[in-house]
Amino acid sequence: MEGPVKLKLQGDNLTKYGQRWIIVVAVLPDVPMNNEIGAGTAVVRKTTLRLSKFIDANMERLLTEWQAFADTCSPAANDLDKSGLRDAAEAILRAVVREMDHPRTAHDRRKKSRGGLSGTSPELTEPAQRHATERLAAGFTLDQLVAEYRALRSDVTARWLTSSKSSDAETSDDLARFNEAMDQSLTEAIKWFNGRLERSRDIFVGVLGHDLRNPLNTIISTAEVAKISDDLELMRECTSRISRSAERMSEMIAVLLDFSRTRLGEQIPLSLGRCNLADVCQAVAQDFEHSHPDRILLKCARRITGRWDEHRLHQALSNLVKNALEYGKRRNIVTLRCEAKADEVVVSVHNEGRAIPLAKQRNIFEPFKRTPPEDDGEDFNGHVGLGLYVVNQITVAHGGSIEIASDRRNGTTFTLHLPRTGVRQKN
Repeated sequence: MEGPVKLKLQGDNLTKYGQRWIIVVAVLPDVPMNNEIGAGTAVVRKTTLRLSKFIDANMERLLTEWQAFADTCSPAANDLDKSGLRDAAEAILRAVVREMDHPRTAHDRRKKSRGGLSGTSPELTEPAQRHATERLAAGFTLDQLVAEYRALRSDVTARWLTSSKSSDAETSDDLARFNEAMDQSLTEAIKWFNGRLERSRDIFVGVLGHDLRNPLNTIISTAEVAKISDDLELMRECTSRISRSAERMSEMIAVLLDFSRTRLGEQIPLSLGRCNLADVCQAVAQDFEHSHPDRILLKCARRITGRWDEHRLHQALSNLVKNALEYGKRRNIVTLRCEAKADEVVVSVHNEGRAIPLAKQRNIFEPFKRTPPEDDGEDFNGHVGLGLYVVNQITVAHGGSIEIASDRRNGTTFTLHLPRTGVRQKN
């Protein structure tokens, strides 16, 4: 063969046989059999890729199948885009490929099959843990996490065996190595998922006991004062204090029930109907007028209609305004703005004050994430740490989205995008 010959190949062997160069390539469905290149000076000989090479060569197709399956894991997948659906899938597959190609003695493989080498392959462990963390945060159940792995395993083996011309020994070895790597990745994912779930439950119980204790103690102590007092004015004040504390407990319990429902794989239930969002915003502003006079600036047209759950949107906006009042600068104005667009409504709540660190912004809509108020001396009790999580769940249930922007110069703004129909189809 005289002069350089450029070939675009998916092969890994190039050998000289007499005056001919023999190029070993993969069996691919789009390549015709018995190809010859260079008028007889080079021959392409068809062979089958080993399983690890097959996964690498068909990565995009396998990821597409993973994405399609993940999209069926409702309701957790309902608000995930392509990137969210794929998550760490590519990293997991590439780690599996590297593990399959890594030399292992028979002793190591036997030990590994019994869990003896668990955690000794960081390349497998890290993406599995990351995937488990993201799936838990998105609301996937453990069954759905395991089902993703099961579907991936089935898709890879079915595709490879369909095109495989390998010997029985090679096939058995490749499948054994693939299953070992997949089992290890799945084990790490389950272990991490369960660990995070247990931690979440522990925090749940701790927060429940701590935050409900304060209004309960107020009720008990105030009732004791009322029992021994003959002062009617004091008794009225005690009654009001007990009522307010009972309302706080009721709100906390309602939020906790919403949290439990969503973590069990359900969406927050909605009662959709014709709604004027301007009226909702006006009602929210009036709710805080007595406790925070002249601090709410409402910027909204008189009529912005759509199909939403009026009660749930009132709950979400009240939570955002309450956070802005408590966490922003004291006595500064909180702006509640509502704007109508062609097919959506944009609602924002803005406050001046200390910026929320970027690291906390990334997971601020996860449960039990709490940022201290602007005034560190302010009582921080009575905050379950689920407010923003529930706001996000309400928004998602309406087919919308929520975002945060926060820096020292411009303050903090939470922005909701709500489709007018109450449901937006996912792309």
